[in-house]
Amino acid sequence: MPKVELTTVTASTLTLAFSLTIIGIILLEPLLINLAAISLVLAFVSYIVTPPSEISLQRSLSKTRCRVGEEIEVTLEITAKKGLGLIVVKDNIPEKAEIVKGTNIYVLSKGIKPLKKTLKYSLKFFVKGEYTIGPLEIETVQLLTGRSGIKDTLQQTNKIVVYPKEYIIRRIRTIPTKTKIPIPLSSISRLGPVTTDFKEIREYRYGDPFKFINWKATARLGFKNPLVNEFEREGRKTIMLLLDGTPNMLPGPEASNPFEQGIRALLSLSRYFTSHSFNVFVVVAGHGIVIPPGTGSEHHYRILRTVVKLKTVSTKYTIKESLEIAKRWIIECNPMAIFFTNLNEDGYRDVLDALKIFSVISSHRRGRIPIIIVDISPNYLLARNTKYPDFLLLYSTAVKHNIYRRVKRMGVTVVRWDVGYRDFGQVLGALLKVIK
Repeated sequence: MPKVELTTVTASTLTLAFSLTIIGIILLEPLLINLAAISLVLAFVSYIVTPPSEISLQRSLSKTRCRVGEEIEVTLEITAKKGLGLIVVKDNIPEKAEIVKGTNIYVLSKGIKPLKKTLKYSLKFFVKGEYTIGPLEIETVQLLTGRSGIKDTLQQTNKIVVYPKEYIIRRIRTIPTKTKIPIPLSSISRLGPVTTDFKEIREYRYGDPFKFINWKATARLGFKNPLVNEFEREGRKTIMLLLDGTPNMLPGPEASNPFEQGIRALLSLSRYFTSHSFNVFVVVAGHGIVIPPGTGSEHHYRILRTVVKLKTVSTKYTIKESLEIAKRWIIECNPMAIFFTNLNEDGYRDVLDALKIFSVISSHRRGRIPIIIVDISPNYLLARNTKYPDFLLLYSTAVKHNIYRRVKRMGVTVVRWDVGYRDFGQVLGALLKVIK
């Protein structure tokens, strides 16, 4: 039998019973002796009866993968075989989760019979990421005297992966308009199986296979750099999705700041392009992440699994340094780029440096750089909570237009996205005017 210590209440009850017995004997008062007997019985019961014990807890989830805003039902199965009293159960949830049904804290009463109870509550997440539910905290109390029993933390956890909520692009119609960056479906990419159709002889570039070096032409023409034979390749156009992952993307509410909105837009376009046989590769500036080109649903889920792990922005790599990491694929694929960023006074110079290095790497002349900048502006959301929102929006718009003039001199196209004012469908319509 486990060792049971006397609680303060039990000791006080015994002291009271002893005192009443002595006084009752001295005064020959039966009532006091009867009260003493009752006190002794209560003390004995509180000493013998233990708090609830032999408790088991099991947690199950309705699903372990979900989208932002989707509900997850959590079920707790609890059993207690021995003891009498109260059982307090608390299931710890992540900070970025919100309970929408039920509660994660329960107080249960354990009687003489064994207790078996099923507890349920529902929660949802408002920010993408990988989260852990748990551990479980449990505490038992003996009801008569308040004696504490079990007080433990069960290291039982469940992991949940929360994916961003993608924008649905059901259909894109070809708009009959002149475009600065034409990308027809028949456009050929440098990435793909090599055909036997000779294209040209050119200077060696970083990433070219050695077997394509034309040693005779190199020796005959006396070039310092080797010359290579270039052949036509099969495959469709390659799209580079570049996401600014620097602190420049943090202004605004956590769930809808430019970084989170950029991830949603990137994944939406990734799903669309990969499902239409475009080669897609992703660069996340700040983190220095490069996902090589690919197509199809498997490649999209590879992008999804990588992006969902990004908890916040990073300063490890600048935008320029991230493009240097992706240099091989930019040279090989000659992609059209869609750049998700937040153009403001603090960060637009880094964007200009990135455009210059992209122009050099991709061998495009200044004034014809195939980049579309999607400017994700949080100014509308920020202005709503100020005293003079109209004035703030007017000022921020003037600043934006000044930055746009400087950026457009590089030959890029800028599409503005005021989060909270324009939805992604409107932004997509603007993109279609420059992508065909």
